[in-house]
Amino acid sequence: MKNLIQKTFENEFNNTNFKEFITNLFNGFDFSKEHTLKHQFNNAERQALEDLTFLGAFKDADSRTLDILTVELKSGSKVERARSLQRNLIGKYLKNNLNDAALVAFYSKDNPDWRLSFVKIEYQLTDKGGKVDIGTPPKRYSF
Repeated sequence: MKNLIQKTFENEFNNTNFKEFITNLFNGFDFSKEHTLKHQFNNAERQALEDLTFLGAFKDADSRTLDILTVELKSGSKVERARSLQRNLIGKYLKNNLNDAALVAFYSKDNPDWRLSFVKIEYQLTDKGGKVDIGTPPKRYSF
């Protein structure tokens, strides 16, 4: 696993390496539902995105779901400078899909630096068991 971590994180973003890392991290992760989500965003947001891809979801023992995503930013985008854009895009994705959290790889093909972020939204349950966003910005932890 140590070599896989080094291969994944000490180099520029590589989709194959990232998927191998996710497979090992989440014990045989299922990529069969992989699809693009760029259509969920408005024109202004799409100006910053080359693509946003849903790779799949991991469900833990308590039935909490963690979506695994990759976000390819447009060429010329600096991953380290686009933090608020990244948080807002994933926050919108989580709210639109009523999901709790996502593990997201942000990268740009013309930049060797990439970012792995864990993004979480806090929800409250309604009397009827539905989720309601508590109105705070999504929490983002990046590596």
